[in-house]
Formats: sequence, C-alpha cells, structure tokens
Amino acid sequence: MEKVGWVGTDVWYAHGIYFNDDEIRRLAETGTGISHCPASNLRLGSGIAPIPKMLKAGVRIGLGVDGSASNDSSNFTREMQLALLVHRVGTDVTAMPPST
Repeated sequence: MEKVGWVGTDVWYAHGIYFNDDEIRRLAETGTGISHCPASNLRLGSGIAPIPKMLKAGVRIGLGVDGSASNDSSNFTREMQLALLVHRVGTDVTAMPPST
C-alpha cells in the first residue's frame, strides 16, 4: 500500500482484520486509520480486528457500521456495544473500556 501512496492521515481502511504487528506499527507511524466494523465481521465470520493492540500502538481507530450486505440494521449504538463486548473475550475485561 505504501508503494501506491495508500497510507497517511487521509487514508482509512475498513475492517483491519488481518494486519500483522509490523503492519500495525506502520499504520501508527503513517497516521493511517482503521474503521472497525464488528457487526459485519461477526456476521461474515471473517475475524475481529485486534483493536486493543492497535490502540496501544497508536493507530487511529474509528467505528463503522459497514453496508446492508453485512449489517442489516446499521445501528451505531449496537456497533458500539459489540465493539465493547467482542474485545473483552480472549483478551481482558478491561481491554476495551467504554471510555475508549
């Protein structure tokens, strides 16, 4: 993505499920953002972005509802709740505090 200029403060990737540690570091260094869409990821079974790890690394994170093909309600309040709950499983109950 860097070779074609698709990084920087004006770039946001949707989902961000498959980034490795080095790529997460580069996202933070370049100011590239991730739009987290947990309802879509859960419905499709595609995985969950490592948001607590990304936040710790300094990656800019936004929250999205994705489209109707993978999120029927586009309910932003539900998306916030899912983001809170899904990251508490397998990490720590404090991994995603409501204030984040």
